[in-house]
Amino acid sequence: AHLRLLEAGIPIVEGLRLAGVAPGDYFFVCLPLKLRDGDGAPARAILLPASLPRSCKNA
Repeated sequence: AHLRLLEAGIPIVEGLRLAGVAPGDYFFVCLPLKLRDGDGAPARAILLPASLPRSCKNA
């Protein structure tokens, strides 16, 4: 399954601890480190509320 996803250009993100996240809609942002000759990388993953306050949208 992993190879098929990667061949289709779909990134795989594993090991997230989401048990404490309230149900709802979010924007998921994942910022992996670009490592040469690697097949994986550590990444910073964050969730933002889908409905951002107006002050954030105009920034």
